[in-house]
Amino acid sequence: MIRNTEIAVVLSFIYAVHVSFHEFGHIFFLEKYHIPYQCQSTRWSVEITYCPSTFGQLEKRQKLFIILGGSLFSILLDVILILLPDRDVIATFAVLLIIVETLNLIFGKDARVLEQTLKEKSQ
Repeated sequence: MIRNTEIAVVLSFIYAVHVSFHEFGHIFFLEKYHIPYQCQSTRWSVEITYCPSTFGQLEKRQKLFIILGGSLFSILLDVILILLPDRDVIATFAVLLIIVETLNLIFGKDARVLEQTLKEKSQ
């Protein structure tokens, strides 16, 4: 029972760090391209909002870095966790987090902004 509790605490901590890396990835590129933004936290999540008019003036490549930055940073963390030796539970959890990030890029909030940005090319 104690072993399961320890694993649950470690996985919860990893998830919190994973989410932090995701948001940091967005912030990193927002700062790099000098886009004003705000961080809003609720009880269960953190939201990054930015100035749409300034974002719209960026090159497509810069927009993609901002949109994909969160997933890139968090997946980097997950890959590092997978590479840890003798940590099967953590590696399995990291794989699940990578799947969640992929689903976020397909169905989540990042997906909507990504879709709009990709459609701009065809217009």
